[in-house]
Amino acid sequence: MPESAAPRIIIDMPPFFRSMARAITAAITLFVWTSACVTSPGAGSAVDDAIAARARFFNPQAVPSELVEALRPHRLVLLGESHYVQEHQDFVVLLLRELHPHGLRWFADELSHASGWAVDDFVRGLRDDPPPSVVRMNETYLNGLRAFNATLPPSERIRFRYIDMNHNPTAFQTSLQMMIRETDLSPVAAEIVEVLASDPYDEDYLEALHALERAIAPDRSTGAAVQAGASVVLRDRAADLWFHRLRETLEVEIRSFPLRLQWDVAERELIMIDLVNAILDESGNDMVAVNTGMFHAQRQRFMGTRQEWLGEYLVRNSQLTQGAEPGSQSGFYAIAFFGMRGERIRHSRDQQPQPMRPLAELPQRNLSRRIADAAASAAAGDEAIPAVFLPLDQKAFERRMLVSYGFSPVRAIPARQFDAFVVYPEVSVLRSLQATWYTAP
Repeated sequence: MPESAAPRIIIDMPPFFRSMARAITAAITLFVWTSACVTSPGAGSAVDDAIAARARFFNPQAVPSELVEALRPHRLVLLGESHYVQEHQDFVVLLLRELHPHGLRWFADELSHASGWAVDDFVRGLRDDPPPSVVRMNETYLNGLRAFNATLPPSERIRFRYIDMNHNPTAFQTSLQMMIRETDLSPVAAEIVEVLASDPYDEDYLEALHALERAIAPDRSTGAAVQAGASVVLRDRAADLWFHRLRETLEVEIRSFPLRLQWDVAERELIMIDLVNAILDESGNDMVAVNTGMFHAQRQRFMGTRQEWLGEYLVRNSQLTQGAEPGSQSGFYAIAFFGMRGERIRHSRDQQPQPMRPLAELPQRNLSRRIADAAASAAAGDEAIPAVFLPLDQKAFERRMLVSYGFSPVRAIPARQFDAFVVYPEVSVLRSLQATWYTAP
């Protein structure tokens, strides 16, 4: 029989194995297709072209005018950071100074709310002793804003607030002790003593908080004006400023107590949202900058747990950032800040910094790698690699791709997640935090 006429060999596979073969073939096809979506030459070229067209390379010792112009029209700016980065705090202080002529009057940070009134007074020159517990985290902000505010009239100084639940279990007690030294809280002295004497992890502490809450609450039993009880006497002696400070810090502490016992990320986010809303209400038509962890600043969630984040809430409630008058600042702008290389810690008590994987060593299909490569190309000769401001308003950033923000890569649509990136050439751990680390003699 001629070779060309050799019989075909047919293998009769059992149904189970035929199903497995089809499933494996489908999985391989899907893998190849999704890989092509990220790594195809056309897509890569479009991304590189978009970076070349929109990236602004700059020395991080100064704020590029393009960044100021991008932020200037907005009522609210969300600064999505990687925590504990010295270069970020240095840059944000410079950025706030540059935004001040354009109406920036409020700055908020993601730290325990109870200390917020004290740091606000400190940066405005109204007190000389911020709570020691926040100095280790915010020394650069505190000293930078205080120095800048000293050059301004009191009415134009930048306010500083904290917008997080009280993670520190003694933050509210410390706040109360500072208030006692500043004003007359004697009408509720007995209730305050109970709060200060209680263990902040004990149910008796929560009962003491509620007793203080009842003591300062208006008497609405008659449905008429507030009656002459402890609340009225307190407002008369401590004045409205201190009355409202006590009431707000107490409310946040009551909400924080159960979260310290059993973590609930959604309830924690609601506290942050409510405190940002309070700042927007109080700030009138001023520009507000809010510095948070990167997850909170996302316009659309591509990382983090499945609940509504601050940025998503602001997208859904766009009326909150609309200007009060036609032509005034309106809307919000969200930026992700991260580094090309350097060291990092996982939490504030971590005293073992670990080197982060340099963006230049990531796979070529990763957007962060492409940004790092563009920055390296922009460095002429032996010059230092610059920082990068990259608006994400190009069509090339409207598709899903790999992005690394310093930890594990995520698959995101950059233009939906943030409005822009700011990428530092190198990052390091906060100097004020390192100064508190224990070192054996």
